[in-house]
Order: sequence, then C-alpha cells, then structure tokens
Amino acid sequence: MNCPICSNKLKETGKINPIFNKPLFFCDTCVSWHIIENVDVSTYYKEEYHKNYQYKINFLRKLNLTGNRAIANYAYFNKNFKISIGEEFIEIGGGTGDKFIIFNKKKKPKQYVIIEPDVRFNINKPNVAYMNNLFNEVNSENLNPNSIVIMFHVLEHVFDLNSFFEKLKSIKPKCFYFEVPNCNNQKVREDSFINHPHFHHFTKKSVSVLLEKNGLKKLSLDEIEPISYHPYIKPNKIMKYVHRIFAKHEEIKENGIYLRGIYKFSD
Repeated sequence: MNCPICSNKLKETGKINPIFNKPLFFCDTCVSWHIIENVDVSTYYKEEYHKNYQYKINFLRKLNLTGNRAIANYAYFNKNFKISIGEEFIEIGGGTGDKFIIFNKKKKPKQYVIIEPDVRFNINKPNVAYMNNLFNEVNSENLNPNSIVIMFHVLEHVFDLNSFFEKLKSIKPKCFYFEVPNCNNQKVREDSFINHPHFHHFTKKSVSVLLEKNGLKKLSLDEIEPISYHPYIKPNKIMKYVHRIFAKHEEIKENGIYLRGIYKFSD
C-alpha cells in the first residue's frame, strides 16, 4: 500500500476511523495519514453531513453579515493575492455561504459559482449560481476558466486526490485558495482521526508535496491559529468584538490548527 501523495510505502497505525470504520495508515516520508479504501459518500454529503455536524443558517446570514472567521478568510486572501472588482469565483463546498457574502461585499464578483451538494444552503442572489452536486459529479466544461477557486475544509474529504487535481487543472483557474486541518497539531490530528469523515490528514509538508506534484506553484502557505474565533476554545464575548473592531482575527503560528494557502498552476 502506497501513499496517495508521495507513493512511498504506508505503515499501519492501528487506528480506525469510526465514521467510515476503516483503518488509518501513515506515511513518514511526507508526514500524512490516509484511509485507502474508498467509501461512497455522495448521498451522505447531500442529505446527512450538515445535519450531523449541526451546520445552520444563522441570524448573521439572514442579515447578510458574516462572522469573524469568514472576515479573516477574506483578509488573508486580500493580503496575499490582489484581484479586481468583478472577478469570477468558484467555491467548492460552499456550505452556508459565508465566503460568498464577504467576497460579494468586498469584490462584487461578476459571477460566484458554489458547488455544494446540500440544497438547503442555496442563496438567492443575481450573481450567485449553484451546482448542487459533489465536485467530481460536475461537468468542468460548465465552469468558466480563469476563475478564482476557493475550497475550505473539503480536500481532506476527497478520496481520489490525483483525479481531483486533474479536474481542477482542466478549469484553468486564476488561483486556488484553500484551507485544511493542520494534522501536525496533535489535538487537530486526534479530532480529524475520530470525529470527521476525512480520507486524508495533512501536514504542511504533505500539502506542499501534493500540490507541487500536481503542477501548482506556491504563492503562500501558512499555519493559522485563530484568535477571534476558535473551534476548540470559546472566545470571551467582549474580546471577540474587540478583536473584530481591530481586525485581529488570527495569527500565523507554528502548529496552528489550520493550513491555509494560495497556489496557482504553473504556466
């Protein structure tokens, strides 16, 4: 059994992902963990995933507002990749639409395509279009080239990484903006192994190897630690709004809980 990232031999970990009931294997060459048996998840993501993890349309979205996390996601991108008003976007796994709301306010996209299998989160706006399928079910010919592709916390759910990047390359995106859990962080790694339907568990090294192998060039890649929001630590309410006022949402920190990057395909 070989690593789906670097093709070196995998080692047994003795650990089982209880959601898939499949064993996890470790690659000590690129430092990554994997489930190597595929599981059909198409119905699961359309009907069950967001219910199981209690994703909801909250009052902020109803008011066309976003939380600190989406604001921080936009700020990182705006700092590291300059774009014009009226660009075209494709978001893979758009969830509740927070990123569309903030990018729509700041950059007024000509078109923002959201590929999201769960129809409950569809937003009715003139410049947003939905494809309620998984990315591997979408005809890439229906996606506009030179779009900015955004994909947060989806890559770890994709079983066939090589096919994914082949399809992504066929779209000819302007750039690829993504985030995954940083499994170099022990708490994140344990959470990812046990509590989520993740086929892959990445570190900064393995993400670098994967993207470069698939012909992408790094513009930025950072380990991110949240400040004004956090999945494991509930921020103080007063400090949450203080951080929002002063735009202090997160910091780049070794072993931060997220890996976030911007890449583009080599010419």
